[in-house]
Amino acid sequence: MANIKLKLDELNGDLKEILVNLNTLNDSNYSKSSNNIRSLISKIQEEIKTIREEPDGNQYLKRSELYQTMTKQINEKFDSIIEEKKKLKNSIGNELSKTINKKKIINYQR
Repeated sequence: MANIKLKLDELNGDLKEILVNLNTLNDSNYSKSSNNIRSLISKIQEEIKTIREEPDGNQYLKRSELYQTMTKQINEKFDSIIEEKKKLKNSIGNELSKTINKKKIINYQR
């Protein structure tokens, strides 16, 4: 039982660390943060597998609401980041199209 509690606490800490990494994610630290998040996700998957294999693994199921809430927050943060990047990409694409069109107009005027 104590072993499971330690594993659950470690799982909780890892989920919180993912949220911290996502909240501080920016263009300058993207590579480092994404690698850290990826390794934490792998670690979490192993922790969950280990907890479920324990005889008292049902303890995990009792606390799953907390983890479901945290995973929803993580998913929402990922969705938010993706949406921001899509908007940025579209904005840059529009600017690029305008520049190309201006260049074409200048060439036609010659």
